[in-house]
Amino acid sequence: MLMAHPTVLRELIERYEALQDLPHSPQVRQRTADVVYTLCVSTGTRTAGAALATARDQLRRASVREVGPRSLAKESDAGCAGESPRPARAVGIEPAICTRPE
Repeated sequence: MLMAHPTVLRELIERYEALQDLPHSPQVRQRTADVVYTLCVSTGTRTAGAALATARDQLRRASVREVGPRSLAKESDAGCAGESPRPARAVGIEPAICTRPE
């Protein structure tokens, strides 16, 4: 299964939590629905609770891998050189696009 980059998951969780602190309005509900949808797609789940739990679990696993032996990491696991990941357009930011140098 493909997994979202930890930075993307972290940002989506932070957006969701920030939206929960705002007064409810149609705009806040729509933005929350967009973030939940993106979390669900990113984690392969169908509900907000399952998406948040899965995203947090994936972040915990990613942080364990980051502190593990560096000799086990492959260059291909690092993503695109010199690029930082960006979340999906559904939350108002351009999707991550990796291009390989020719």
